[in-house]
Amino acid sequence: MSVARTEEERRRASASPSTTKKGSTTLGGARLGWRWLRQGVQVLGVVISLNLLAGPGDAYADPPPLSLGNSVQVENAYATSGPAGKSTEVRFRLINDSGTSVVLLGISSRIAKNSRLVARIGDQATTELQSISVPAGEVLDLTTSHLWYELCPLESSLDAGDVFELELSFVNARIVAEVHVHSRMGEQESSRMIDC
Repeated sequence: MSVARTEEERRRASASPSTTKKGSTTLGGARLGWRWLRQGVQVLGVVISLNLLAGPGDAYADPPPLSLGNSVQVENAYATSGPAGKSTEVRFRLINDSGTSVVLLGISSRIAKNSRLVARIGDQATTELQSISVPAGEVLDLTTSHLWYELCPLESSLDAGDVFELELSFVNARIVAEVHVHSRMGEQESSRMIDC
């Protein structure tokens, strides 16, 4: 009888804990937990695979470009002549006939390495602006003596009659305009030419 009890006690000790008290962990519950874990890992694997198939640029893609069409136009674009290594002033009018404000972030061209938007804040004092907003239905006039762009340093000299392409960068959009080069007017204009 003692041998039979010993075998029975051994069976009870190695038996499934599913017959234990209420609220305790059971072997069936443990199997359910592993099943959930395995399914979670499978789902995570599918998500990672889809991201890898999408490519590195697609996961954090920029919003689709703003379609400016003919609603934002560059008019009367011209630049001043100048030698290589110096600057040129770029002036134009930006007409915003779209139904929303647009933000001009800057300009660029192959003729120069850098650009900056300059605003006159006094008789001789100027400051550099990072961007400028053009409300819907408004015109940004960069042909005045108070606001203009500079491209510098020039890769090669610009002479009167030359033409180059200028790219205007907006939030989620770009426009390319043709710029005509005019000669600088006299000594005062030459003194404003800067080294970059």
